[in-house]
Amino acid sequence: MNEHEQQMSLLSLELELRKEYIKTIETMKGQVSEKEQKLEEKEKKLDALLPTVNQIRKLTQPILTSLELHSVTTAHLERTSRSQFLPPQLSNLYVNVTVYNKINERSLKFTCTGNIEEAIAFEQTKKEENNLKRQKSHVDTPNEMLVSDEEEESENEELMDVDMPDSRTHRDKEEEILKEFKQKNKLFTPHPISFTSSIPGDEAHNSNMIFYYLPELDIVTVKPVIKLKPTETIFDEIYPGDSGDQVYSDSAAMLLSIAGAKIDEISSSLGRPYKFAQQFCLVPNEKETDEFRHDRFKYFLKTMLRIGDRIKARSVLDVTCRNATALKPLESLSEDFKKLIPSRNICILTSFKSIKSEDVLSTDLLSFRQQSIIKKLSENGQLQNGFQFIGSFEQNGKDKVYALIHIPRAYVSLFGVF
Repeated sequence: MNEHEQQMSLLSLELELRKEYIKTIETMKGQVSEKEQKLEEKEKKLDALLPTVNQIRKLTQPILTSLELHSVTTAHLERTSRSQFLPPQLSNLYVNVTVYNKINERSLKFTCTGNIEEAIAFEQTKKEENNLKRQKSHVDTPNEMLVSDEEEESENEELMDVDMPDSRTHRDKEEEILKEFKQKNKLFTPHPISFTSSIPGDEAHNSNMIFYYLPELDIVTVKPVIKLKPTETIFDEIYPGDSGDQVYSDSAAMLLSIAGAKIDEISSSLGRPYKFAQQFCLVPNEKETDEFRHDRFKYFLKTMLRIGDRIKARSVLDVTCRNATALKPLESLSEDFKKLIPSRNICILTSFKSIKSEDVLSTDLLSFRQQSIIKKLSENGQLQNGFQFIGSFEQNGKDKVYALIHIPRAYVSLFGVF
């Protein structure tokens, strides 16, 4: 068999294989369509039951009220209805918070926010887009490839041309993809249903954290709703290195790069994609063991404890700084601790205010040793990501001493420069 005959034999084999692949694809498409039809029928049956359920709810509401069944309130039922439309990432979070409340004395208040109709329309749109993508990825084999046995030999030369992609077609597709992903609004559009939970450790102030899922980027963002400042960065460094200023998914980073967008553009509206949020919002795998699921929930508990500690620490810091600014630094101390303070005035606080990191670097009040400490903090990025205060103290109304205080964002660690 010469080289030409070998080549023709290989091409014939490839043709047969392609025909088999086409048959397999068509069979799988038929199975998918059949399953989708069955799901739609079940959804219609469930939708048909909804008016009946709502009517029963209205009729039984007086009974529930008289029996003080608060867990079956209208708000609870609405939350349950919305929870059915949560994306899988937030559904996992919903389950974790529910379990958390069962094992803790102080439970977290939580709810689902959004419009159910918008969620249904959103899911339908995503379904149509996915179907369209599947159709594009399984483009019908050109007619040149589907030839009869009598025409095979005459069409074999055209097979070579079919295997070579049309560069113009690929360029058009690339331009289309580029144009699509340059739409920042689409990248930053969250799922219509979000999840809101109270913040552990700050129940008195009704502080919350809202979790959003961004389908195009496949990330979860967390937005704190709290009175403490600065609000946007209050969850920074819950775990070392996790500042929420970047995405940890290569595909999400690539999409943002193509669109010329930055994740900090949405920090004020949708929060930040902290790594801890991605971790405990992972969609469970069917093959996961009970031990793995247990470890994941332990991580969720540990994160909640850290968030609670952070809020408590920041609350104390906020009160302490406000009292120091009002020149009443002892007001933050407990009565038992105040008794330990000497009654005679050794030195008096005369001023206290917060300053920016750039002002710390430019001040001329620092000694060489202090400048080296500040320089080291700046090189490590701690100075820019912390809190700086400057206070002045007078002794006997004559000598004035300045204190420069730096508090890391991941505090409780305190560095004072005198």
